Amino acid sequence: LSNRKKKYGYLDTTCHMKIPPLFDIAEDFAFGVAIVDSLDFSDYQPGMNLTVPKERGLIDKNGNFLVPYKYERIYPFNQAGFTEVADSNATRRGIMNRNGKLLTQKLYPKVKRFQDGFATFNKIEWALMDYTEKVINLPTKGISDISYFSDGHLWVKDSFDFWNHLIIENGKALLKQSDLTEVNPFLGDYSLVQFNGENYLYRKNQTWVEPQSGQHFRFWSENLIGVQAASGEFYLNSGLQNIYHRSFNRISAFNNNIAHVIFRNKSGVINRKGMFLIPPKYKEVMVEKEGYLRVQPLEDYIGIIDKKGKMIVPVKYDFIQFLSPDLIRVERDDFIGYYRFDGKPIWELQE
Repeated sequence: LSNRKKKYGYLDTTCHMKIPPLFDIAEDFAFGVAIVDSLDFSDYQPGMNLTVPKERGLIDKNGNFLVPYKYERIYPFNQAGFTEVADSNATRRGIMNRNGKLLTQKLYPKVKRFQDGFATFNKIEWALMDYTEKVINLPTKGISDISYFSDGHLWVKDSFDFWNHLIIENGKALLKQSDLTEVNPFLGDYSLVQFNGENYLYRKNQTWVEPQSGQHFRFWSENLIGVQAASGEFYLNSGLQNIYHRSFNRISAFNNNIAHVIFRNKSGVINRKGMFLIPPKYKEVMVEKEGYLRVQPLEDYIGIIDKKGKMIVPVKYDFIQFLSPDLIRVERDDFIGYYRFDGKPIWELQE
């Protein structure tokens, strides 16, 4: 809710005033708290300043400040209910819980949030803590990076620039695998890693899935391996079975249960069963938000179709942009128009 002076507040589900409009910016509630902003227009000059200085705070559902206006940035909370905060120049950062407590005790040059805990960097090395603020002692010294901490598993980079797999057991971090040159977050039980220049599928129990001779693992996504070989590209399961019994010119990872592929040099879209939802007849196809597809059957113009092949935006524009959950901007030459996601034009092309 915003009043005429551009202040924001909150209504309850019966549309009665719950929190008066006192804030310059007010975000949605998450985990029982909301991020609010105070803007400073004292030195703002239109045309001279790109942004308005602001301070961010945190309120509860009664409008009480858990954190007063003090940070330049408070980022959205992660799934575990923790957020990252930054000072006025975003040069120092910390980790805060939903009660407004700064878990890092102070701000650091770098911090990272994970599902199981957080890491801080003091310009020399990284340190790790869980969300109960317990320090996790790492068996490897001189940690230069940490990229994953979830379900008791860690990816940490040592001083020799190699990645190591650690497991938290009884409050201790134990080294299980070292000397990896590249790693990715675990998706399910597996991660795509690189060892001695070759990609492998690495399992949390320290077993490996190796590519067959002449194969190269490109990606691991939604329990499928994307494979490149001389005969083309295809999808394997973790048992190395070609689940669709065919090869493509090019494949991509699945997104919303669909994937863009190139078959016989034309672009199309398949579902998880390997069936073509959009036949391979386009010059280019790109998977957009919510599974909508940007298609280009001709050299100059593009359009939007849904996963069932229904035309949402006709193929007659040279630029398309998704602006919001229900708004699409289109352009042709110097003209601009807007569509809803159901295909209804909101604003016909105008200069």
